[in-house]
Amino acid sequence: MTRLHDSTKTRVIPLFKFFSGDITKVNKLLSLLSEPNKVLLSDNNLIIRYGTNEMTIPPTKKLLNWCIENLPLLMIPKNYGVKPNSETYNKRDILFNGDANTKSNSKSEAINLLHQNKLPKWYIFEGYTHPDIYIETEDTIIVGEAKRIEPKLTNSTHWLKNRDQLIRHVDSIIDNGKKVYSFLIISEDKISAYKLESYNNLSYYKQSLPHRNDMEIEKIKNTYLGYTTWEEIQNAFGINFPDTVLDSQ
Repeated sequence: MTRLHDSTKTRVIPLFKFFSGDITKVNKLLSLLSEPNKVLLSDNNLIIRYGTNEMTIPPTKKLLNWCIENLPLLMIPKNYGVKPNSETYNKRDILFNGDANTKSNSKSEAINLLHQNKLPKWYIFEGYTHPDIYIETEDTIIVGEAKRIEPKLTNSTHWLKNRDQLIRHVDSIIDNGKKVYSFLIISEDKISAYKLESYNNLSYYKQSLPHRNDMEIEKIKNTYLGYTTWEEIQNAFGINFPDTVLDSQ
């Protein structure tokens, strides 16, 4: 059911194909958001990534280092998320279950390798993040997450119980020196279910950002431009979105 109504194929791709890189249409989309008055884009070096060309963004070393330093606070997926008895499995097993001395040595090795960017990456406890929508100009980056029929927003990863997907995107790019903003596109009937008021609550951000200080968390919170709905977009642009993936082919 979810694949048949996949939001990327039935909503995001048709929308941005319709936009065809037109900055006026992108700004009109941003004006529909519930907090729209923070940003107006120019077309200087405009980059738009979406759909099968999604941007791939690595996690920050701040987070990865925090994970190694706070192993007891991580959730542990089955077989450490890898093939049993592989090198990564065995390394992680020592890190989590070795005696005090071997765990300490393994932790030191992990931190050292992290800061040297050395392979293999058995010490990495968060993967790359992939915003549904990525818009970049000369001085600004905007990331958007698009949902359609999902019963709830993604708010965890394999290793972290509290790790909101949109906040995770922002966390991965907030240190690059550009102005950063974030938003959601959802279906109208999901407004209540998604508990969007959480994005106005600093404590919600703190849960997803244990490696950040209060000033950084406030900065990330202030990136949020709000949300709009597919119904609003359809009315504003006169787009007839396909209902299913089959209809879009």
